[in-house]
Amino acid sequence: MNIMNKSDVLECLPRLNSHDRLEIFSFLCAFEEEKDFFETSVPTVEEKQLLDRELEAYQKDLDDGVPWDEVMVSLLKK
Repeated sequence: MNIMNKSDVLECLPRLNSHDRLEIFSFLCAFEEEKDFFETSVPTVEEKQLLDRELEAYQKDLDDGVPWDEVMVSLLKK
């Protein structure tokens, strides 16, 4: 078995198509549920304030958001 280190993975990710990157992202997100993968990732004070402002704006106009699948496609194109 050929094992890739983190640098190898990061180097290869941009060469994958958006479907493959989304599959990898989904796989990594599954770790959150199983292993508390993102437990140590806590938003900064500034990030929390931004999230709170965005949530408040969204709650004022629920139709103003973008569906998650559209957000993911947009992110994967970058």
